[in-house]
Amino acid sequence: MADRPDAYVRKDPGDIIRSGDWNELQIRAREELRNHQHTGGGDGALILGTGIATDADLSIKTLATSGNTTVNGDLKVNGKVILDGVDDLLARFKAMQSDTVNFAKDVRIGGSLDVKGPLIRKVQIATGLGPIECTSNGPFKTRVLTFSKLYAETAIRIAYCDILYNGSYSNGQYARWEIRIDGNPAPNHPIVLDQYQYPSVSNLALPTTLLGYARGIGAGTHVIGIWSGVFPGHSALNLYVGWPGGQSRWTLEAEEVWL
Repeated sequence: MADRPDAYVRKDPGDIIRSGDWNELQIRAREELRNHQHTGGGDGALILGTGIATDADLSIKTLATSGNTTVNGDLKVNGKVILDGVDDLLARFKAMQSDTVNFAKDVRIGGSLDVKGPLIRKVQIATGLGPIECTSNGPFKTRVLTFSKLYAETAIRIAYCDILYNGSYSNGQYARWEIRIDGNPAPNHPIVLDQYQYPSVSNLALPTTLLGYARGIGAGTHVIGIWSGVFPGHSALNLYVGWPGGQSRWTLEAEEVWL
């Protein structure tokens, strides 16, 4: 038979139980009931979790588990959550504290981004040495950039650098060069360069930069090009881009930006 605990106040058969002994028995019994922790053995049998009602409210100061813990509802923590053994999550946080952080996918930041060091931007460009090209009210076939846009809400910042020349200078006409997207003017406002050349000024070929922002362009692949336009109220002209001999460099660049 398993060992039994000692009696609080031992009595032999036939002994008288005095009131002091009786009171001592009650006091010690209450102390045992109040202080035992159900840790097993003489401190009371372990309490099985299956005995706790599923709809009961349970308040625990410290919870230690040796296996998996499944939470079917919301888990609210008023203090700190200390994760141990979550290798992947910890590795990500540690990487963010290092000198270099690499992200395999896109990262969207809804608030401000404060960069203390250099910021390297990715700009999509098309560039070349010539050729010289002339057209009237249409696209210049050699000044083209294929651009990939990620988001519909953003704008495209477009810059174009080239030598522009009005071949109809003798008539004293207004000339217009325009940046178009997929053959259409920028939806928010046309991006144009207007030029008037006096009849007395000939062979005026100037290196020029045209810069503008196109809004309302959907996500996806687009073709950005330079067009010979028509100034309102005037006729189409023979307009040139580039310089004879093909030794002048032109650049067409685009960048997706938030405005």
